[in-house]
Amino acid sequence: MEPELLIWNLDGPVIDTSDSYPSTIRRTVQDYFSMFLNIQGVGSLVQREDIQAWRLAGGFHNPIELTTAFIRYLLSLLPGQFPRNNAPRGVAEAISFLRRGSQPLQNLSREYFEERVDFQGVAKQIGEAGGGRRGLIKVIRSGWSHSLLMDEGEGNLVRQLFLEIYLGRKQFARLERQQPRLYRGPGQFENETLVLEVSVFERLHGRYRGRMALVTSRPLEQARVVTRERNLERLFDTIVAGEDVSGEEARLRRVGEPESLEPPHPYMVLEAASRLDPGGSRGAVYIGDAPVEMRAATRAAATGERPVTGWGLITPAAETALLRQYLMEAGAEEVFDSPAALAARLLD
Repeated sequence: MEPELLIWNLDGPVIDTSDSYPSTIRRTVQDYFSMFLNIQGVGSLVQREDIQAWRLAGGFHNPIELTTAFIRYLLSLLPGQFPRNNAPRGVAEAISFLRRGSQPLQNLSREYFEERVDFQGVAKQIGEAGGGRRGLIKVIRSGWSHSLLMDEGEGNLVRQLFLEIYLGRKQFARLERQQPRLYRGPGQFENETLVLEVSVFERLHGRYRGRMALVTSRPLEQARVVTRERNLERLFDTIVAGEDVSGEEARLRRVGEPESLEPPHPYMVLEAASRLDPGGSRGAVYIGDAPVEMRAATRAAATGERPVTGWGLITPAAETALLRQYLMEAGAEEVFDSPAALAARLLD
């Protein structure tokens, strides 16, 4: 299908997160176990191929959710179980709770996990169980993961750690409106680069003026910072971000129709297309680098609201043959083996 509307997933096709996200995931896992449970070296067990395998299992579109899943799995390997009485209020109370509750674990080491961990095998089981957090919970036993994860509300330490490491001290304070508590170094996002040159997006903006959007699970202001600092913000006509998803989910709950709108749900794709072409029926191409995004495009097309198709991009750090297979199986109409090939197709 020739594109009339261009919808880009921010992470992957636009911003190269192939180093920043894996580095942040591994560092977050490491700091979670060393800071709160006094177990060293656990983060180094998570390899890039494990991160890709869990992403391909489906359901882990958001890197914080993926990080949480790795920690949940590793906690499930701990011996025994520590019961949680009352959920902590806020980050400080959560940290104190973890440090008190983890006393029986003080003698564990990286080697304990190394003998038991099987990221690749569990990834396969997660995929077979439907993917994502629900799939993971079906696969693992609960154990300490229910007691020590602290992944909800104000005590969400995984989110706190991940964002401090990813954003760095200055951007975290600016975007989260609080000072970092756990990490004060530079942000991993500073190492990110553009997948395509700004000049390519400028030419696309001229060709698709008023018809080019971004979608992302990131908060809107974070997405704006990332695009603004790379001179991209003016080149996209709208951004559908995390707040749009959570806001619509809240509306659905109020009317008694609760539903998760995270990909592969087509909400973000259809919302972006609707903003670009209100009330119209122009066809949309959704460009992503993960199977879940191709499934979202397929499901958007199935609604009958307008023609939608997915184009998959294989970024340089990906395993080309494997990812191509997964993208095609997920419904991609076209798969591009390089950013240059995608640019040539769009500007032909």
